[in-house]
This record gives sequence, structure tokens and C-alpha cells, in this order.
Amino acid sequence: MDDLHRSEDIVADRYRIVRPLGRGGTSVTYEAEDLTNYRLVAIKVLSLRQMGDWKVLELFERESRILQQLSHPAIPKYLDYFDLDSQSDRRFYLVQELVSGQSLHELVEKGWKPDESDVKAIAEQVLEILDYLHRRVPPVIHRDIKPQNLIRQPDGRIFLVDFGAVQDVYRYTVSKGATFVGTLGYMPPEQFRSETHCASDLYALGATLVYLLTGKSPDELPQKRLKIDFRSATNLSPQFADWLESLLEPAIEDRCQSAAIALANLRSPRAIKQTNRGLIPNSDRIVVCRRRDSLTVEIFARPWKLTSIALATVTAISGFGMSLLSLFFLILVIVASISDGIGPGLALLIILSGLLLPLWSFFWVIFQKTHALRGNHVRLDIDSRRFDLSVSGFLNSRKYQGTTANLIRVTGSWKYPDLQDERGRLTQFSLVTGDRVYRFDAILTRREMQWLERELFDFV
Repeated sequence: MDDLHRSEDIVADRYRIVRPLGRGGTSVTYEAEDLTNYRLVAIKVLSLRQMGDWKVLELFERESRILQQLSHPAIPKYLDYFDLDSQSDRRFYLVQELVSGQSLHELVEKGWKPDESDVKAIAEQVLEILDYLHRRVPPVIHRDIKPQNLIRQPDGRIFLVDFGAVQDVYRYTVSKGATFVGTLGYMPPEQFRSETHCASDLYALGATLVYLLTGKSPDELPQKRLKIDFRSATNLSPQFADWLESLLEPAIEDRCQSAAIALANLRSPRAIKQTNRGLIPNSDRIVVCRRRDSLTVEIFARPWKLTSIALATVTAISGFGMSLLSLFFLILVIVASISDGIGPGLALLIILSGLLLPLWSFFWVIFQKTHALRGNHVRLDIDSRRFDLSVSGFLNSRKYQGTTANLIRVTGSWKYPDLQDERGRLTQFSLVTGDRVYRFDAILTRREMQWLERELFDFV
């Protein structure tokens, strides 16, 4: 790729190019000075003339859109996005906070050989970033975790950069694009099939850690049963080697399923043990962390889409309007009963008030349909003594607490069977105690419902 700018070039009458920082297959990143505040920034530039595929521009714009929504101390801040036209080209610019330091790849190439404790510290920081990304609604999958995209500052802090391959999990699993993105050696097998899940980022992290420990790209190492054989090239503690292997399972259903579980296992390998039994294949909306004496379940609601936004708008307007009408008629009834007593005027008002009942029925139907399209965001924390249940959904949010010893059974069942699709439908779970029933709704497939019901039942 040709240089798109030279040193001292002024871009958009604001940014002075200092030097190039790196070149990708389709873009160039520069260090630049913001002339409005004299701070150094990173500018990523994409040339329309040098693009070979419109998919490149789609990924570039998606990177800008996703970065605007993120706020994490280990992710460079989004600052600006714009495009400029010339006689022969159109260029697109993404401006971000400039992160000082060197990539892990640069450090290893220069002779840095981190030991196991160094690698653990890096893994912990990256898992905290991934946990933040994967817990977003919808989850954000980076899809290109590798040594080049992890910047280490002199004090040991790690930054995750280059969100050019980032993907919104819901949009991706629906569209199933034919083009895969990522870097050979660090991509999990499913990414070659244009499939990505939260666990895909964990595989890439595992491969990155293998590179740090061996100084070799993972595809240069031998394999055993399709697994990267890193043990023969390293001298790791058995606990850390087992943990690393849980990230590098080729089959996604055998791999550690969430950054939260991986982080918990890394910090306390003896207290937390995840087995292959009970994992949910290809499920990114459920995060389950099971410890020796506690269980955490988090289920994410579906993202807002045009249909659910339209239904929610109708619900809000109709509910607010009918509430005002009901209040208006109630005031009229009270005034008429005080001034005229029981007469024709009061009878007419009572009849008119009764006509609101069909409107309230309409409101309730729309509310149910909106709820069935999105579901709730549910979090259940349960240990040997008590459980805490938090449910957040459209127009409602509630929390419950109970005693675990009083739990009798846990059941799951379908709601609104006419409102369903291949990605799941609204499911109601009931936690039954001796004196009451705690319920929560979530959108799950049949397999997810049966799996979660079994996990809760086994723990209780």
C-alpha cells in the first residue's frame, strides 16, 4: 500500500501528520498532532482508490461505530471520524487516542522473553477487557486478538487496539458473511467457517499467550489431535498449562465459554473447575460461572431492532395516552358525583370510562409482543445460603432475594407459543420455595432452556 500522507501534511485543517505507525493490507495508521490542543493522536486512513472490496469500507465504518460506544481504560478512546474528497480519491479517517508503548509482537521480536507470571498478568488484563466487551448488549467480539494488537506500556499496562475486525455477534450470526477476518495462527477453527462467538476471542488469546511463551507463531508449533502442542515447547506449571489448554480446544463446545469463567479459573484454579459437561454450544447470550459453592447465571436480552423499537414506541404512547384519559375520566366522575349526585351525566361518564377497557387490552397485547421480541436481562447469583435474582426488561426492573435452603425445584416452560422463531422464544423459569415462587423470563432456544434447567437443578 502506498503512503497516503507525508510528515507535516495537514489533514482537515486540524491534524498535522508526524510519522507512520503501521500499515495494514487496506489502511495506514499515523501519529499526528491535534493542532487545537497540541495532543498526539492516532489517525487511521483508508483510501477508496486503493480498496479492492467494499467489505473493507464496511469494516472500517463498523470499527468507528463500535468504538464510539465503548468506554474502557484499556481501549483507546474514539475522538473523530470524517472523510475527505480529492480529484482522484476519497479518504476516510478514524481518529483515536494515541497509546504509548510497544506491541507484544515488537517486544518479543526484540528479544523479550516473559516468564509464566508475566504471561498470567497479561492474560488477566486482556480477559478483563474481553469480559467488558462480551458483556455488552449485544456482545462485541474483537475477532483479531493477536500480539500485534496488544500494546504494553513500560509500567506493564495492556491496551487492546485495532477494532477493524470487530463484529456485533447478533448481526453476524444472522448474516453469516461469506468472508472471514482474522490472522492465521491465531484464528479458531470456527472462524474459518465465518462463524464467531465470544469463545472465539478466548482461543485467539490462548494462541497469543503461546506466542509469548515460545517466541513462535502457533502455526509453527506441532499439533496433537488438532490441538496446538505448546507443552513440549514450554515449562509451565500443571495448573497454568491446563488452564491454557482450556482456551485452545479446537471444538468450541469443549472450549472455555466466557471471559468471566476463564478469568475466575486463572485467579483461583482450585476453587473453580469447569468441565466439558454442561457447556452450551454456540450460545453467546448466556454466561454461566460455576464455582465450588456458588453459581452465577447471566442472560442477555436481544438487541433493539426496528420491529421492537416500533412496538415499544406504540406501547409507550398508547400507555401514556390511556393513563391520561383514565385520570381525566376519574376526575370527571368525582366532580360529577359531588355536584350532581347519581344522574345521567355520571352514568355517561361511567360508560365512557368502560370504553377504555378495550384500549387497555390493546396496550397489554402490544406490551406482550414487545417483551416477547426482546426478553429480559437476567442475572442470578446463588450460593449455599441465599440467592439474588435481578430482572431488567422493557418498562420493568425488579430484584428478589431468597434462601437457598427453601428452594424445592426449578422449572422452565414456554410463554406465548405463537411468538417464536428459530433463534428461541420467551421462556419462563420458576424458582419454587416453600412459601412463594420467583419467576423470570428470557428468550432461549429449547436446547438452552433444557441445559439451564439442568444446571440450576443440579446445583440446587
